[in-house]
Amino acid sequence: MRELFIVFQRDFLAHANTRGFVISTVLVPILISAMFVLPAMINASSTRKLALVNEAPASVGAAFTRALSDAPRSDRDNRYTIAPVAGPFESLRASLNERVLTKEFDGYVVIPADVLSGAKILYRAQSVSSPRVIFDLQLAAQRAVQTERLSHEEVDASVMKVLWERVDVDSVRVTAQGEKPGSAVSGFLFAYLIAFLIYMLTVMYGAAILRSVFEEKTNRISEIVVSSVPSGRFLAGKILGVGAAAMLQVTIWVVVIFGVLGLPALASKMQLSEGTLSVLAIDPGVAISFVVFFLLGFFLYASMFAALGSAVTSEQEAQSMQGLLFLPIIVPLLFIGAIINDPDGRPSQLLSLIPFTSPVAMPMRLASAPVPPSEILVSAIVLALTLAAITWAAGKIYRIGILSTGKRPNLAELYRWVRAS
Repeated sequence: MRELFIVFQRDFLAHANTRGFVISTVLVPILISAMFVLPAMINASSTRKLALVNEAPASVGAAFTRALSDAPRSDRDNRYTIAPVAGPFESLRASLNERVLTKEFDGYVVIPADVLSGAKILYRAQSVSSPRVIFDLQLAAQRAVQTERLSHEEVDASVMKVLWERVDVDSVRVTAQGEKPGSAVSGFLFAYLIAFLIYMLTVMYGAAILRSVFEEKTNRISEIVVSSVPSGRFLAGKILGVGAAAMLQVTIWVVVIFGVLGLPALASKMQLSEGTLSVLAIDPGVAISFVVFFLLGFFLYASMFAALGSAVTSEQEAQSMQGLLFLPIIVPLLFIGAIINDPDGRPSQLLSLIPFTSPVAMPMRLASAPVPPSEILVSAIVLALTLAAITWAAGKIYRIGILSTGKRPNLAELYRWVRAS
Protein backbone atom coordinates (compact mmCIF):
# COMPACT_ATOMS: atom_id res chain seq x y z
CA MET A 1 0.00 0.00 0.00
CA ARG A 2 2.96 2.31 0.56
CA GLU A 3 3.83 2.14 -3.13
CA LEU A 4 0.25 2.98 -4.07
CA PHE A 5 0.29 6.04 -1.79
CA ILE A 6 3.57 7.25 -3.28
CA VAL A 7 2.21 6.99 -6.81
CA PHE A 8 -1.04 8.63 -5.65
CA GLN A 9 0.84 11.55 -4.10
CA ARG A 10 3.05 11.99 -7.15
CA ASP A 11 0.18 12.10 -9.66
CA PHE A 12 -2.00 14.26 -7.42
CA LEU A 13 0.71 16.91 -7.12
CA ALA A 14 1.58 16.57 -10.80
CA HIS A 15 -1.95 17.70 -11.70
CA ALA A 16 -2.92 19.91 -8.76
CA ASN A 17 0.35 21.84 -8.47
CA THR A 18 0.27 23.32 -11.97
CA ARG A 19 -0.57 26.69 -13.45
CA GLY A 20 -3.27 25.15 -15.66
CA PHE A 21 -5.02 23.63 -12.63
CA VAL A 22 -5.08 26.99 -10.84
CA ILE A 23 -6.29 28.88 -13.91
CA SER A 24 -9.08 26.39 -14.68
CA THR A 25 -10.12 26.33 -11.01
CA VAL A 26 -10.60 30.10 -11.09
CA LEU A 27 -12.07 30.47 -14.59
CA VAL A 28 -14.55 27.60 -14.67
CA PRO A 29 -16.87 28.98 -11.92
CA ILE A 30 -16.86 32.32 -13.71
CA LEU A 31 -17.67 30.68 -17.05
CA ILE A 32 -20.41 28.49 -15.54
CA SER A 33 -22.02 31.50 -13.88
CA ALA A 34 -21.79 33.47 -17.12
CA MET A 35 -23.30 30.53 -19.02
CA PHE A 36 -26.53 30.91 -17.04
CA VAL A 37 -26.53 34.62 -16.31
CA LEU A 38 -25.68 35.95 -19.78
CA PRO A 39 -28.44 34.09 -21.66
CA ALA A 40 -30.95 35.42 -19.13
CA MET A 41 -29.65 38.94 -19.74
CA ILE A 42 -29.58 38.51 -23.51
CA ASN A 43 -33.10 37.04 -23.53
CA ALA A 44 -34.43 39.91 -21.46
CA SER A 45 -37.52 41.73 -22.65
CA SER A 46 -37.35 44.30 -25.44
CA THR A 47 -39.64 47.05 -26.66
CA ARG A 48 -40.74 46.82 -30.28
CA LYS A 49 -42.53 49.46 -32.29
CA LEU A 50 -44.88 47.91 -34.84
CA ALA A 51 -47.06 49.49 -37.49
CA LEU A 52 -50.54 48.01 -37.85
CA VAL A 53 -52.57 47.95 -41.02
CA ASN A 54 -56.07 46.75 -40.14
CA GLU A 55 -58.30 45.80 -43.07
CA ALA A 56 -60.65 43.80 -40.82
CA PRO A 57 -63.44 45.35 -38.71
CA ALA A 58 -62.15 48.12 -36.45
CA SER A 59 -62.95 46.11 -33.32
CA VAL A 60 -60.49 43.39 -34.43
CA GLY A 61 -57.66 45.90 -34.76
CA ALA A 62 -58.56 47.47 -31.41
CA ALA A 63 -58.60 44.08 -29.66
CA PHE A 64 -55.30 43.12 -31.28
CA THR A 65 -53.72 46.38 -30.10
CA ARG A 66 -55.04 45.94 -26.56
CA ALA A 67 -53.72 42.38 -26.37
CA LEU A 68 -50.21 43.47 -27.36
CA SER A 69 -50.24 46.67 -25.30
CA ASP A 70 -51.27 45.00 -22.03
CA ALA A 71 -48.80 45.29 -19.19
CA PRO A 72 -46.30 42.39 -19.37
CA ARG A 73 -46.70 39.65 -16.77
CA SER A 74 -42.95 39.48 -16.08
CA ASP A 75 -39.72 41.28 -16.85
CA ARG A 76 -38.98 38.75 -19.58
CA ASP A 77 -42.13 39.53 -21.60
CA ASN A 78 -41.73 41.75 -24.65
CA ARG A 79 -43.32 45.19 -24.76
CA TYR A 80 -45.00 46.55 -27.89
CA THR A 81 -45.91 49.98 -29.16
CA ILE A 82 -48.55 49.82 -31.90
CA ALA A 83 -48.85 52.61 -34.47
CA PRO A 84 -52.02 52.28 -36.65
CA VAL A 85 -51.51 53.10 -40.32
CA ALA A 86 -54.60 53.83 -42.43
CA GLY A 87 -55.00 52.76 -46.03
CA PRO A 88 -55.04 49.60 -48.11
CA PHE A 89 -51.97 47.48 -47.58
CA GLU A 90 -50.96 47.17 -51.23
CA SER A 91 -50.62 50.92 -51.57
CA LEU A 92 -48.59 51.08 -48.36
CA ARG A 93 -46.32 48.06 -48.85
CA ALA A 94 -43.37 49.92 -50.39
CA SER A 95 -43.43 52.77 -47.86
CA LEU A 96 -43.79 50.40 -44.92
CA ASN A 97 -40.85 48.34 -46.11
CA GLU A 98 -38.81 51.50 -46.41
CA ARG A 99 -39.76 52.64 -42.91
CA VAL A 100 -38.72 49.25 -41.57
CA LEU A 101 -35.35 49.50 -43.33
CA THR A 102 -34.77 52.97 -41.89
CA LYS A 103 -35.53 51.64 -38.36
CA GLU A 104 -38.61 53.84 -37.93
CA PHE A 105 -40.52 50.62 -37.21
CA ASP A 106 -39.20 47.27 -36.02
CA GLY A 107 -41.81 45.69 -38.28
CA TYR A 108 -45.44 45.87 -39.32
CA VAL A 109 -48.52 43.67 -39.04
CA VAL A 110 -51.34 43.40 -41.55
CA ILE A 111 -54.73 42.06 -40.49
CA PRO A 112 -56.54 41.09 -43.72
CA ALA A 113 -60.21 41.73 -44.28
CA ASP A 114 -61.07 38.02 -44.30
CA VAL A 115 -59.20 37.19 -41.09
CA LEU A 116 -62.47 36.07 -39.46
CA SER A 117 -62.75 33.42 -42.17
CA GLY A 118 -59.35 31.95 -41.35
CA ALA A 119 -56.94 34.14 -43.33
CA LYS A 120 -53.43 34.60 -41.92
CA ILE A 121 -52.16 37.88 -40.52
CA LEU A 122 -48.96 39.19 -42.10
CA TYR A 123 -45.81 40.10 -40.19
CA ARG A 124 -42.91 41.79 -41.95
CA ALA A 125 -39.62 42.79 -40.32
CA GLN A 126 -35.91 42.71 -40.96
CA SER A 127 -35.66 39.78 -38.57
CA VAL A 128 -38.50 37.30 -38.07
CA SER A 129 -36.44 34.70 -36.17
CA SER A 130 -37.74 35.44 -32.66
CA PRO A 131 -40.17 32.69 -31.57
CA ARG A 132 -41.36 34.86 -28.68
CA VAL A 133 -42.45 37.68 -31.00
CA ILE A 134 -44.22 35.29 -33.34
CA PHE A 135 -45.99 33.70 -30.38
CA ASP A 136 -47.07 37.10 -29.03
CA LEU A 137 -48.48 38.17 -32.40
CA GLN A 138 -50.23 34.85 -32.91
CA LEU A 139 -51.80 34.92 -29.44
CA ALA A 140 -52.94 38.55 -29.80
CA ALA A 141 -54.48 37.87 -33.22
CA GLN A 142 -56.15 34.70 -31.98
CA ARG A 143 -57.75 36.52 -29.06
CA ALA A 144 -58.86 39.44 -31.25
CA VAL A 145 -60.45 37.16 -33.84
CA GLN A 146 -62.13 34.91 -31.30
CA THR A 147 -63.45 37.93 -29.40
CA GLU A 148 -64.98 39.26 -32.62
CA ARG A 149 -66.51 35.89 -33.46
CA LEU A 150 -68.01 35.57 -29.98
CA SER A 151 -69.40 39.09 -30.19
CA HIS A 152 -71.39 38.00 -33.23
CA GLU A 153 -72.89 35.34 -31.00
CA GLU A 154 -73.83 38.12 -28.55
CA VAL A 155 -71.53 36.88 -25.80
CA ASP A 156 -71.06 39.53 -23.11
CA ALA A 157 -67.65 41.31 -23.06
CA SER A 158 -67.14 40.52 -19.36
CA VAL A 159 -67.59 36.84 -20.12
CA MET A 160 -65.03 37.02 -22.91
CA LYS A 161 -62.54 38.67 -20.56
CA VAL A 162 -62.90 35.78 -18.15
CA LEU A 163 -62.43 33.31 -20.99
CA TRP A 164 -59.04 34.79 -21.88
CA GLU A 165 -57.71 34.76 -18.32
CA ARG A 166 -54.47 32.79 -18.16
CA VAL A 167 -54.38 29.71 -15.93
CA ASP A 168 -51.01 28.90 -14.36
CA VAL A 169 -49.83 25.53 -13.06
CA ASP A 170 -48.55 25.11 -9.51
CA SER A 171 -46.35 22.01 -9.75
CA VAL A 172 -45.45 20.18 -6.54
CA ARG A 173 -43.53 16.93 -6.18
CA VAL A 174 -45.04 14.20 -4.02
CA THR A 175 -42.34 12.45 -1.99
CA ALA A 176 -42.21 10.08 0.96
CA GLN A 177 -41.45 13.09 3.15
CA GLY A 178 -44.49 14.99 1.89
CA GLU A 179 -45.13 17.57 -0.81
CA LYS A 180 -42.17 19.59 -2.03
CA PRO A 181 -42.21 22.50 -4.50
CA GLY A 182 -40.62 21.95 -7.86
CA SER A 183 -41.05 22.59 -11.54
CA ALA A 184 -40.15 21.28 -14.97
CA VAL A 185 -37.50 23.99 -15.20
CA SER A 186 -35.87 22.96 -11.92
CA GLY A 187 -35.81 19.27 -12.88
CA PHE A 188 -34.27 19.99 -16.26
CA LEU A 189 -31.79 22.48 -14.81
CA PHE A 190 -30.46 20.16 -12.13
CA ALA A 191 -30.35 17.10 -14.40
CA TYR A 192 -28.49 19.11 -17.02
CA LEU A 193 -25.99 20.44 -14.46
CA ILE A 194 -25.23 16.93 -13.21
CA ALA A 195 -24.82 15.50 -16.70
CA PHE A 196 -22.65 18.44 -17.78
CA LEU A 197 -20.40 18.18 -14.72
CA ILE A 198 -19.80 14.44 -15.13
CA TYR A 199 -19.16 14.78 -18.85
CA MET A 200 -16.80 17.74 -18.44
CA LEU A 201 -14.70 16.10 -15.74
CA THR A 202 -14.51 12.84 -17.66
CA VAL A 203 -13.33 14.68 -20.76
CA MET A 204 -10.78 16.76 -18.85
CA TYR A 205 -9.27 14.21 -16.48
CA GLY A 206 -9.87 11.08 -18.52
CA ALA A 207 -7.83 12.60 -21.32
CA ALA A 208 -5.21 13.70 -18.72
CA ILE A 209 -4.82 10.11 -17.51
CA LEU A 210 -4.51 8.90 -21.10
CA ARG A 211 -1.77 11.44 -21.85
CA SER A 212 0.05 10.70 -18.61
CA VAL A 213 0.15 6.95 -19.24
CA PHE A 214 1.15 7.40 -22.87
CA GLU A 215 3.93 9.88 -22.05
CA GLU A 216 5.38 7.56 -19.40
CA LYS A 217 5.20 4.71 -21.87
CA THR A 218 6.92 6.77 -24.55
CA ASN A 219 9.64 8.06 -22.20
CA ARG A 220 10.20 4.58 -20.75
CA ILE A 221 9.71 5.94 -17.22
CA SER A 222 7.09 3.33 -16.40
CA GLU A 223 9.54 0.50 -17.17
CA ILE A 224 11.71 1.66 -14.29
CA VAL A 225 8.78 2.25 -11.93
CA VAL A 226 7.04 -1.09 -12.47
CA SER A 227 10.30 -2.90 -11.74
CA SER A 228 9.74 -1.97 -8.08
CA VAL A 229 5.99 -1.34 -7.98
CA PRO A 230 3.38 -3.86 -9.17
CA SER A 231 1.71 -2.59 -12.34
CA GLY A 232 -1.78 -2.88 -10.85
CA ARG A 233 -0.90 -0.74 -7.83
CA PHE A 234 0.96 1.74 -9.99
CA LEU A 235 -2.02 2.21 -12.30
CA ALA A 236 -4.47 2.35 -9.37
CA GLY A 237 -2.36 4.99 -7.64
CA LYS A 238 -2.22 7.03 -10.83
CA ILE A 239 -5.99 6.89 -11.32
CA LEU A 240 -6.65 7.74 -7.66
CA GLY A 241 -4.17 10.62 -7.72
CA VAL A 242 -5.70 12.24 -10.78
CA GLY A 243 -9.18 11.53 -9.41
CA ALA A 244 -8.34 13.24 -6.12
CA ALA A 245 -7.18 16.32 -8.04
CA ALA A 246 -10.49 16.28 -9.93
CA MET A 247 -12.51 16.00 -6.71
CA LEU A 248 -10.56 18.89 -5.16
CA GLN A 249 -11.28 21.07 -8.16
CA VAL A 250 -14.98 20.19 -8.16
CA THR A 251 -15.22 21.01 -4.45
CA ILE A 252 -13.66 24.41 -5.04
CA TRP A 253 -16.04 25.08 -7.94
CA VAL A 254 -19.10 24.22 -5.84
CA VAL A 255 -17.95 26.37 -2.92
CA VAL A 256 -17.22 29.35 -5.17
CA ILE A 257 -20.42 29.14 -7.24
CA PHE A 258 -22.88 28.53 -4.42
CA GLY A 259 -20.94 30.03 -1.53
CA VAL A 260 -19.07 33.09 -2.69
CA LEU A 261 -21.33 34.14 -5.56
CA GLY A 262 -24.44 33.33 -3.53
CA LEU A 263 -27.30 31.18 -4.77
CA PRO A 264 -30.02 33.84 -4.23
CA ALA A 265 -28.09 36.42 -6.25
CA LEU A 266 -27.41 33.91 -9.02
CA ALA A 267 -31.07 32.85 -9.04
CA SER A 268 -32.16 36.49 -9.24
CA LYS A 269 -30.02 37.16 -12.29
CA MET A 270 -31.30 33.95 -13.90
CA GLN A 271 -34.86 35.06 -13.01
CA LEU A 272 -35.66 31.75 -11.32
CA SER A 273 -38.21 31.41 -8.56
CA GLU A 274 -37.65 29.82 -5.18
CA GLY A 275 -39.74 26.84 -6.27
CA THR A 276 -37.52 26.32 -9.29
CA LEU A 277 -34.38 26.24 -7.18
CA SER A 278 -35.94 24.20 -4.38
CA VAL A 279 -34.94 21.03 -6.20
CA LEU A 280 -31.36 21.80 -5.13
CA ALA A 281 -32.40 21.05 -1.55
CA ILE A 282 -32.07 17.32 -2.12
CA ASP A 283 -32.45 14.55 0.43
CA PRO A 284 -29.24 13.22 2.01
CA GLY A 285 -29.86 9.77 0.55
CA VAL A 286 -30.21 11.16 -2.95
CA ALA A 287 -27.12 13.32 -2.45
CA ILE A 288 -25.14 10.24 -1.45
CA SER A 289 -26.40 8.46 -4.58
CA PHE A 290 -25.21 11.36 -6.71
CA VAL A 291 -21.73 11.15 -5.18
CA VAL A 292 -21.56 7.36 -5.51
CA PHE A 293 -22.52 7.32 -9.19
CA PHE A 294 -20.26 10.27 -9.91
CA LEU A 295 -17.21 8.60 -8.32
CA LEU A 296 -17.87 5.16 -9.78
CA GLY A 297 -18.49 6.62 -13.23
CA PHE A 298 -15.43 8.82 -13.15
CA PHE A 299 -13.08 6.02 -12.10
CA LEU A 300 -14.66 3.63 -14.60
CA TYR A 301 -13.85 5.96 -17.48
CA ALA A 302 -10.48 6.82 -15.95
CA SER A 303 -9.57 3.11 -16.03
CA MET A 304 -10.71 2.86 -19.64
CA PHE A 305 -8.58 5.86 -20.61
CA ALA A 306 -5.59 4.39 -18.77
CA ALA A 307 -6.00 1.12 -20.66
CA LEU A 308 -6.22 3.02 -23.93
CA GLY A 309 -3.06 4.97 -23.10
CA SER A 310 -1.27 1.68 -22.45
CA ALA A 311 -2.36 0.14 -25.74
CA VAL A 312 -1.84 2.92 -28.30
CA THR A 313 1.52 3.45 -29.95
CA SER A 314 1.23 7.08 -31.10
CA GLU A 315 -0.43 10.32 -30.04
CA GLN A 316 -2.49 10.34 -33.25
CA GLU A 317 -3.92 6.93 -32.36
CA ALA A 318 -4.76 8.16 -28.87
CA GLN A 319 -6.65 11.19 -30.20
CA SER A 320 -8.61 9.16 -32.72
CA MET A 321 -9.50 6.38 -30.29
CA GLN A 322 -10.46 8.47 -27.26
CA GLY A 323 -13.52 9.79 -29.10
CA LEU A 324 -14.96 6.26 -28.97
CA LEU A 325 -14.75 6.28 -25.18
CA PHE A 326 -16.80 9.48 -25.03
CA LEU A 327 -19.72 8.01 -26.98
CA PRO A 328 -21.38 6.03 -24.13
CA ILE A 329 -21.39 9.04 -21.81
CA ILE A 330 -22.94 11.23 -24.52
CA VAL A 331 -25.88 8.85 -25.06
CA PRO A 332 -27.80 9.92 -21.92
CA LEU A 333 -27.43 13.55 -22.99
CA LEU A 334 -29.19 12.67 -26.24
CA PHE A 335 -32.04 11.13 -24.22
CA ILE A 336 -32.25 13.90 -21.60
CA GLY A 337 -35.75 14.83 -22.77
CA ALA A 338 -37.01 11.25 -22.50
CA ILE A 339 -35.43 10.77 -19.07
CA ILE A 340 -36.91 13.97 -17.63
CA ASN A 341 -40.35 13.50 -19.22
CA ASP A 342 -40.63 9.85 -18.17
CA PRO A 343 -38.05 8.92 -15.50
CA ASP A 344 -39.69 5.51 -14.98
CA GLY A 345 -39.98 4.69 -18.69
CA ARG A 346 -38.21 1.81 -20.37
CA PRO A 347 -35.44 3.93 -22.00
CA SER A 348 -34.69 5.62 -18.67
CA GLN A 349 -34.51 2.31 -16.81
CA LEU A 350 -32.33 0.72 -19.48
CA LEU A 351 -29.86 3.61 -19.59
CA SER A 352 -29.60 3.63 -15.79
CA LEU A 353 -28.71 -0.09 -15.74
CA ILE A 354 -26.05 -0.06 -18.47
CA PRO A 355 -22.81 0.63 -16.54
CA PHE A 356 -21.33 2.89 -19.23
CA THR A 357 -24.38 5.19 -19.27
CA SER A 358 -25.68 4.86 -15.70
CA PRO A 359 -23.22 7.41 -14.19
CA VAL A 360 -25.12 10.09 -16.10
CA ALA A 361 -28.56 8.51 -16.58
CA MET A 362 -29.24 7.54 -12.96
CA PRO A 363 -28.45 10.98 -11.46
CA MET A 364 -30.67 12.52 -14.13
CA ARG A 365 -33.51 10.19 -13.10
CA LEU A 366 -32.94 10.99 -9.42
CA ALA A 367 -33.08 14.70 -10.20
CA SER A 368 -36.40 14.27 -12.00
CA ALA A 369 -38.39 11.91 -9.74
CA PRO A 370 -38.00 9.40 -6.88
CA VAL A 371 -36.42 6.13 -8.04
CA PRO A 372 -37.06 2.82 -6.25
CA PRO A 373 -34.13 1.99 -3.93
CA SER A 374 -33.86 -1.47 -5.47
CA GLU A 375 -33.16 0.03 -8.91
CA ILE A 376 -30.55 2.40 -7.46
CA LEU A 377 -28.86 -0.48 -5.63
CA VAL A 378 -28.82 -2.79 -8.66
CA SER A 379 -27.48 -0.03 -10.90
CA ALA A 380 -24.73 0.85 -8.40
CA ILE A 381 -23.72 -2.81 -7.96
CA VAL A 382 -23.54 -3.40 -11.72
CA LEU A 383 -21.49 -0.22 -12.11
CA ALA A 384 -19.13 -1.18 -9.27
CA LEU A 385 -18.59 -4.70 -10.66
CA THR A 386 -17.90 -3.27 -14.11
CA LEU A 387 -15.44 -0.81 -12.58
CA ALA A 388 -13.63 -3.66 -10.81
CA ALA A 389 -13.48 -5.70 -14.03
CA ILE A 390 -12.30 -2.80 -16.17
CA THR A 391 -9.68 -1.78 -13.59
CA TRP A 392 -8.38 -5.34 -13.38
CA ALA A 393 -8.22 -5.62 -17.17
CA ALA A 394 -6.61 -2.17 -17.45
CA GLY A 395 -3.86 -3.25 -15.07
CA LYS A 396 -3.20 -6.36 -17.17
CA ILE A 397 -3.11 -4.33 -20.39
CA TYR A 398 -0.87 -1.75 -18.74
CA ARG A 399 1.65 -4.37 -17.66
CA ILE A 400 2.28 -5.54 -21.22
CA GLY A 401 1.31 -2.34 -23.06
CA ILE A 402 4.05 -0.21 -21.50
CA LEU A 403 6.61 -2.52 -23.08
CA SER A 404 4.83 -2.76 -26.43
CA THR A 405 5.84 -0.58 -29.37
CA GLY A 406 5.18 -0.57 -33.08
CA LYS A 407 1.89 -2.03 -34.29
CA ARG A 408 -1.29 -1.10 -32.42
CA PRO A 409 -2.85 -4.19 -30.82
CA ASN A 410 -6.29 -5.28 -31.98
CA LEU A 411 -9.06 -6.56 -29.71
CA ALA A 412 -7.88 -10.17 -30.00
CA GLU A 413 -4.37 -9.22 -28.91
CA LEU A 414 -5.71 -7.15 -26.00
CA TYR A 415 -7.68 -10.19 -24.90
CA ARG A 416 -4.51 -12.30 -25.01
CA TRP A 417 -2.68 -9.65 -22.96
CA VAL A 418 -5.35 -9.85 -20.25
CA ARG A 419 -5.23 -13.67 -20.13
CA ALA A 420 -1.46 -14.01 -20.38
CA SER A 421 -0.40 -11.50 -17.76
